[in-house]
Amino acid sequence: MQNNSWQGRPRAVQAAQQRRPAPHFNSDVQTRFYEVLGVSREADAEEIRKSYRKLAVKFHPDKNPGDKAAEEKFKELGEAYEC
Repeated sequence: MQNNSWQGRPRAVQAAQQRRPAPHFNSDVQTRFYEVLGVSREADAEEIRKSYRKLAVKFHPDKNPGDKAAEEKFKELGEAYEC
């Protein structure tokens, strides 16, 4: 049985994607993500989501046109939330 997610991809790409290690972040980086989102390390998923959404609206580039600092903060929030 063939895995449909690999259909049409070159074998080299398939092999590279299967070998790719999962991202690993040390505790200092993880702590930084919590700080960026403004939550404690004990925060549950709902609290993290609420904080992310509130800050994302505040720093969204459409709400702050031309503000490079807000744009960078928005990108940083996205990275922190994904991890």
